[in-house]
Amino acid sequence: MWTVDPEPLESPVSEALLYAYFADIVERYFQRAIDPAEVDEAMEEYRLEGLAAFLVARWDGEPAGCVGLRADGAVTRMYIAQPYRRRGGARLLLRALEAAAREQGMQRLRLDTREDLVEAQALYVAEGFVEVEPWKVEEYADRFFEKHLT
Repeated sequence: MWTVDPEPLESPVSEALLYAYFADIVERYFQRAIDPAEVDEAMEEYRLEGLAAFLVARWDGEPAGCVGLRADGAVTRMYIAQPYRRRGGARLLLRALEAAAREQGMQRLRLDTREDLVEAQALYVAEGFVEVEPWKVEEYADRFFEKHLT
């Protein structure tokens, strides 16, 4: 059974999930096994600070995924660990993030992703996000989506 709750960004659970996120995303991008030093470097270069929300999904109490919300409504670090995929956790994370954004008075969510992350794109579209023109230049993103919350 899934639960989704806020989690301090600096907690050991958050750190472990973010490490797994970076290991997964970097490995998929380069299509090869990743040295842990590369993951550490990516985590340091793209460190999160000042988020409006950071949520952790748990499956039967085990940390299984995470997602962050920036103050400008940008969704970041959306991740479900491999053993827990295809169980509905990503949908629950997005819906909980939407609720957090609404509570903070946000009127839209935006996100960017990569062309090769087809599962993520399918999820975003299924959850009501629409593809839009890029709103920023991002080296590792080539698809941009938004969802109006009003």
